[in-house]
Amino acid sequence: MNKELPQGWIWTSIAEIAEVEGGKRLPKGHMLSDVETDYPYIRVTDFQNYKVTKENIKYIEKETYEKTLTSQ
Repeated sequence: MNKELPQGWIWTSIAEIAEVEGGKRLPKGHMLSDVETDYPYIRVTDFQNYKVTKENIKYIEKETYEKTLTSQ
């Protein structure tokens, strides 16, 4: 990939700036929400043109986040 970046930007990986949890599903009975919380739930559909689009970001509640971390 040889895209030109704006001045002051650098290439990095998602793993360097966020926790990556692959293959996780929402626990049964838990839902995504349009209401902003501290827990954005970024989906594959939120990636476009090498970036995350914020137009349709969904969120989860703290309880859902904690339950997702413990369900392995």
